[in-house]
Amino acid sequence: IYRLFEEQVLNRAADIALQDKTRRITYRELNEYACRLAGVLAARRISPGDIVAVDTSSPVHMAAAILAVIKAGGVFMPFDPAFPNEYNQALLHHADTEFLLLHHRWENLRDTFETGNIVFLPETADSLDAPGNNESSPGTVPDNELDNPLAIFYSSHSSGQPQGVTLSHRGLYQWLAFNPKRLNVDFSSTLFVASPRMKMDFPLWLVNLVSPSGGRVYFHEPSGQQDPGELADAICSHSVKGVVCSLHFLHTLDNRRHLDTVFSRNVSHVVTMGEDDFDPLALKAFLKEKEIKWFNYFGFPLFNMITTLVKQDSNADAGFKHIGKPGTGTKAFILNPAKREVAIGLPGELYV
Repeated sequence: IYRLFEEQVLNRAADIALQDKTRRITYRELNEYACRLAGVLAARRISPGDIVAVDTSSPVHMAAAILAVIKAGGVFMPFDPAFPNEYNQALLHHADTEFLLLHHRWENLRDTFETGNIVFLPETADSLDAPGNNESSPGTVPDNELDNPLAIFYSSHSSGQPQGVTLSHRGLYQWLAFNPKRLNVDFSSTLFVASPRMKMDFPLWLVNLVSPSGGRVYFHEPSGQQDPGELADAICSHSVKGVVCSLHFLHTLDNRRHLDTVFSRNVSHVVTMGEDDFDPLALKAFLKEKEIKWFNYFGFPLFNMITTLVKQDSNADAGFKHIGKPGTGTKAFILNPAKREVAIGLPGELYV
């Protein structure tokens, strides 16, 4: 995955890779930050397969940290320091990790977590004390280890306890090889509505950074109650072609005036994630009228890339929810609290 990103660095080094309300960073600068941080991780004895919790509170630093973990051969895990401490401690314990990458704004939490392996991310790469030659820091997972985990994502869901789902390197490769061609989605300029839940799920913006058809990503974090005008300004000012958001967020644009405000003539596709309980027929009709393609990832986990991204058909029955076919090699188990299979007919938790 990192080699794919480095190819984009060679092709568009001076182009803007990521931007939020306070900062923008080029492909070259993002690569420099990730390389230096990967050197720091190597000095901390990060081994292939080690899980590293990555702070999601600052989009630009989150992106650099995720790329650094991948380059060092580790497994990244989205982590929000603002979540309740009890939940975060349980998550770290469940993931069996002692490595945290946190934005420097959280230095007051240094003694909160029971680990000495915390790296606080400075604003720029120059402030990272990385040993050795940063350009030759550890590489990505070898091609013969594509089934090794790339990331782990957590959800509490019905149990109220952390539950992890892994994404392999092969899973992301499958997405890159299959979905953009099949769906004809333009990722050259994408606005990512960065709600807390969206940042904890699969980082779809990563596709922009490693795909030849990708380009700039704009992180838009709504300020308080959603203002359609604020979102419309962000879309228009950056000539955004694609919008990625939660299905719930799209639902909040609940009338024609709001939809007309937000979706300018530049937008060609919308990608949503979630399974909101509302009638989407009016929304489908609007997007069809505007010739905007709409795709939805159904539910959690979102990581059988090929099978769960579904084009929303404006003629489909509103009560029909398509969740896709099982991916190759997928197995499902009904387990009891002790993680043992239950007998046929008895209730339990579904594990995929």
